Amino acid sequence: MSLGPICELSQELINAIVDIIYEDVSREPWTVTLAMHHLYSYPLICSAFLHRSQSHIFAEIRLGKKDGDKQNRSHRNKVLAKLLARNPHLADHIHSLHLTLPKKDNAWIHKDQHFLRVLPLITDNGRRLKKLTIYGYVDGYIKNPDKAAARFFRPYISSSISSLHLSWMSKFPLDILKSLIRLKHLKLEGVKALETTAPFSPPFLRFEGAWKLQTVECSYGADCLRNLVAIGKPSSQDPQIDLSALQSMKIYIDKANDIPAARELMQVAGCSLKEVHLVRSHFAGEDAHLNPTPREG
Repeated sequence: MSLGPICELSQELINAIVDIIYEDVSREPWTVTLAMHHLYSYPLICSAFLHRSQSHIFAEIRLGKKDGDKQNRSHRNKVLAKLLARNPHLADHIHSLHLTLPKKDNAWIHKDQHFLRVLPLITDNGRRLKKLTIYGYVDGYIKNPDKAAARFFRPYISSSISSLHLSWMSKFPLDILKSLIRLKHLKLEGVKALETTAPFSPPFLRFEGAWKLQTVECSYGADCLRNLVAIGKPSSQDPQIDLSALQSMKIYIDKANDIPAARELMQVAGCSLKEVHLVRSHFAGEDAHLNPTPREG
């Protein structure tokens, strides 16, 4: 059977076609599934589409179930572990992990043996994860943070990721956050508190100086934002998060007390800020106003 004319295109042009169509279709969160269906079908047109399609399909791996279905979650982890073991080249495409940790099933990141088999497959041989998203589904949290630090964060995450997105969590260990030495981009969405826990054993390695955040985005979490500002101030006793290099901040205003928290972050960042976005939340109460507060004096 003769190949169609599309298979005579150069690989560079085929790659560009896949990239453009994927970016156009997946522009909105609700169209990502449709974009994935396109990617699955491209290699059926021509095998030259396979590699580029795989680079998008496997760019972000989503694990965990918001309904807490442990059997389904474990099965998906098992399938992924087998797939990567048989096709190790697929791990080269994985740059982002999206983990769902609901309250009733949140210890699997340090207990699920299939997941623990996946981690070295996607981080060995010079591979490095760039982004981690943890979705707590209303009130999730890191159960047994000491074990999570020892088996997940310390060996695979702390010296790797540059972007962290925490979504709808009741709390997150402050020491784990401070251990992310390459972190540049932080998004806090519905995180109630950054908490201080008992010292980890063994402790995280300490590095000279503090790592410098470049972007912060925060919504529905003024108290959490204040926690971040408090440990990022130059006067703090143990500064490991340097906010003085912050270039962009985006704060969703939900309540009136969100505004002082945003102002504190702006003051700590100082002249480094290039972009400031204060956005009124769709769920903002009547007491939330974006009118600027006059300076005294």
